[in-house]
Amino acid sequence: MSFRIETQQIGAGAIVLISGELTGRGVVELEEFCRKTGVPICLDLDDLRLIESDGVELIRELVTRGVKLLRVSPYHKLLLGCYDE
Repeated sequence: MSFRIETQQIGAGAIVLISGELTGRGVVELEEFCRKTGVPICLDLDDLRLIESDGVELIRELVTRGVKLLRVSPYHKLLLGCYDE
């Protein structure tokens, strides 16, 4: 399965839907995308199936920079260290 990024503009921000497997090139692609996005974003993880360790680190870093997470599965909450949304 591949990795895909889609966006939905919401007011002054955006919801970024990520789906598939966040591995290798997908981690780099997501990092570049988030860096270039000039508006506040929320990451929707509902369709994310797999996250490698580099992806876990990136998402944790994005959260510390103020990115909000939406629709995080219980498994991904454990991986990311999220205990509530």
